[in-house]
Amino acid sequence: MYICLMKMTVQDILQEILIPRDSSWVIESVRIEDANESIYISLRYDSNFVTLAGKRLEIYDFRHERTWRHLDLWQYKTFITAQIPRYIVDGKVLSLEVPWAEPGERMTKLLEKNDRRIAPNKKPVRYSKNTSSF
Repeated sequence: MYICLMKMTVQDILQEILIPRDSSWVIESVRIEDANESIYISLRYDSNFVTLAGKRLEIYDFRHERTWRHLDLWQYKTFITAQIPRYIVDGKVLSLEVPWAEPGERMTKLLEKNDRRIAPNKKPVRYSKNTSSF
């Protein structure tokens, strides 16, 4: 029998279920808004460089903060927010791909996967910047 005596905070639990273990992303804050039943999880890239194809590239800057819709936690709508690091390759400024969402998407891979399991014949919803729920 295994007994864990370590006490985990909400932030620790969210870190375990949201972010891949080999990731440079960490949870910076968790904001719960009871009035509108929403949870906002702010992530921060915790490194001064990105590694692509074995090459370490220095971070050039960060994009504006983006928001992704995530799986609901109980009755609370859950959102992930982050500023994505950018780097330079061959004179081009590129954005790092985040591990929780496909490039250009406004919802997480887990939410997309869950939506397809519930309604397998439904086309995926593409959220845009103009969507009122964000």
